[in-house]
Amino acid sequence: MYKLCLILGTIFSITFIEATELDDIQTIEKWIPMDSIESEITEYLDANDLTPYIPNGWVCDRFEFLEPNVEYVDGFGVFVEVQSLQENSEERAVFFLYKSKATEEIFTRLIYITNTQPISMQLYYDIMRCCFLNTSNFDNSELLKDRTARIYIVSNPEENDEIEQIWTFFTPEKKCEIPILLSDDGDGGTVFQVKEL
Repeated sequence: MYKLCLILGTIFSITFIEATELDDIQTIEKWIPMDSIESEITEYLDANDLTPYIPNGWVCDRFEFLEPNVEYVDGFGVFVEVQSLQENSEERAVFFLYKSKATEEIFTRLIYITNTQPISMQLYYDIMRCCFLNTSNFDNSELLKDRTARIYIVSNPEENDEIEQIWTFFTPEKKCEIPILLSDDGDGGTVFQVKEL
């Protein structure tokens, strides 16, 4: 058992609860079948305008579980990366799906959209906390607290073993761009820095 962040409702509605990691795909699919996952994500994409980062009519062709997939006291949660294999489509989207044990209702949340390989969920949470605490130098930083804001992560070409990403928090009306610098810590992990514009 360990403590895990669970996102419910908003980007910053983070609750620490006890959870058990599930590494058996058959167990995961027993509780949240792949056809349910595909249906939930497709419905989400149909109901939400994510342009210009994901075009309308974007078709998910590939689904892949990301770690950690977990069992909570009252439900099950999975992180899923989806990608469209349509021509010229580089974007991927990472979703969190939670299924209640009591009601069997499935809650679907878009975590972020990216043009590169997904980062680990632990690194994502660490960067989010840091962005949240260091927003005074960014225009429209109130978007970090906006329940309707989405996140698009774009990676620029690697230089000197460092990767610069731009995290864009966006709504249809405005956006907030935050540069993040990623580098290898030499121990198998990643060091990040929130840069000023």
